[in-house]
Amino acid sequence: MIKKTTLETQTTIRNFLQCGEIALLYKKSFVNRRGTTTEIPRYYTEIVAEEVLEWLRHNRLKDKIVTVGREEYVVPGRDRRKKEKTNRQEEHSAKELYSYCRGGVEINGLGNIIDYQIPLKKTSQDEGVGKIDLVAYERKDNAVYLIEYKSHNNYSDTLLRAVLEIATYYQQLSLENILKSYSNELNGATENDIRKAVLLDEGCRAYKEAKELSSKRPKLSELIKKLKVAIFLMPKNSATQYCAIRMFH
Repeated sequence: MIKKTTLETQTTIRNFLQCGEIALLYKKSFVNRRGTTTEIPRYYTEIVAEEVLEWLRHNRLKDKIVTVGREEYVVPGRDRRKKEKTNRQEEHSAKELYSYCRGGVEINGLGNIIDYQIPLKKTSQDEGVGKIDLVAYERKDNAVYLIEYKSHNNYSDTLLRAVLEIATYYQQLSLENILKSYSNELNGATENDIRKAVLLDEGCRAYKEAKELSSKRPKLSELIKKLKVAIFLMPKNSATQYCAIRMFH
């Protein structure tokens, strides 16, 4: 990978924030760029986070990202009691978490996962619109978590990408309709109870970066707080139970 200077990195992100489609920001290669700049070493993702923070001082995501407005988020015909096959390891891991929570079992610190791979597209014409990996309901705080999940073998995605991805999806969905779709599971939760979250398996790249937030990644830490994204870490555990440790928000 050819290293870039701080100025080159700043110019790239500023040009995109000025002219690009903000809903696609999380997909840009500079958001996932690893390593440091050529002069005084600084993480590329720290520079990007700093530029996004500056942009957010004058703009709001909800004014720049169009709500897709899907009416029903439960997939028609999907038997959520049945374990579906998938060739993608991360989707498989997400479904394993969901299967673990069937029958009301909760993941300590996160709650009960009530669905997985929730589509945001309203029609096939909605390009660049993804899926929310997991939805969890934590009864104690009456919190509904919309979760971007990175499994232990995801070595490519940065924490910055995960945070921007769930922040984007939050703006694209209809809060009212997601509450209606899961009304039986959510026990009277309101739109104010819906929260953005990132769940990270130990071993993935983003997990390591999350552990460095307080010491090496101050701008990313500030951006996470600004976007109000909860960060949950899931350490390796030889036991059969899962446990999520909340770091942020």
